[in-house]
Amino acid sequence: MIRLAALLCLLGACTERRPEPEPARPAPAVEPREPPRASVEPVVSTEPLPGGATYELHRFPIDLRRARFEVIDTAFDRTLAGVLAERGATVVVNGGYWDPERQPEGLTVVGGRTLVPFDDDLGGGVLVVDGGRARLLDAEAGPPALPAGVDFAQQCMPRLVVDGAVNVRATNRRADRTALCLREGGRALELVVARTGDGARGRQGPTLHALAEKLAALGCEQALNLDGGPSSGVAWRQGGEVRELASRVGVKLAVAVHLTPDVVERGAVPGAQSSHVER
Repeated sequence: MIRLAALLCLLGACTERRPEPEPARPAPAVEPREPPRASVEPVVSTEPLPGGATYELHRFPIDLRRARFEVIDTAFDRTLAGVLAERGATVVVNGGYWDPERQPEGLTVVGGRTLVPFDDDLGGGVLVVDGGRARLLDAEAGPPALPAGVDFAQQCMPRLVVDGAVNVRATNRRADRTALCLREGGRALELVVARTGDGARGRQGPTLHALAEKLAALGCEQALNLDGGPSSGVAWRQGGEVRELASRVGVKLAVAVHLTPDVVERGAVPGAQSSHVER
């Protein structure tokens, strides 16, 4: 019988038992990874105010070689931290002006395209960022000439510092403020936020003249006021965390800066590339 069974197997008449295949196992779930985000560390100093009060001056260095700018119409219904998260930005401040109909006003140019026209009544100055360099142009005598296809331009007022000298008159009007500072012939840019404590409610910060004096003393060659009052605030990414000095009232316009992940460290050379206005 054994020989017959072996012969039948040789003739293909027997079958070999094979183990049943194991059921396929689902691959382990892979958690989606967030793209790396750039970080920025402000330089913070405590500055004196009349009557013995103080305010904190936050200066955010922006590397213009690897930065992109947006101006976002938040319609008073988004926080600066919310804009930061929504847009994936590195730092967001309030900045810009609007008319009685709550429409943005002041020249805004993105990628060579004019999104908001020049406003003769606003005057002030126009920040121009192009090719990794920044300039602050006079807007009091009419629209300045811009290079074709300019990356970014925004009109605000007033110009605080011009060629290293204070450019505003002394007044008694005090408030928290946001501004920008240019150094090194436009190769370095800083976003500047002057903030008082919560009890001041954004109305007891430096005057425009006092802020201009401070920025000139810090070496700003040009400086432009972006906004002021209780809307002044900032949100930023630092060391993997989101931090915020929240505005005390709703914000209409926000300036967002996007930096590539390997760019900004404390003391880095500041600068910018392109922009977008979002409503």
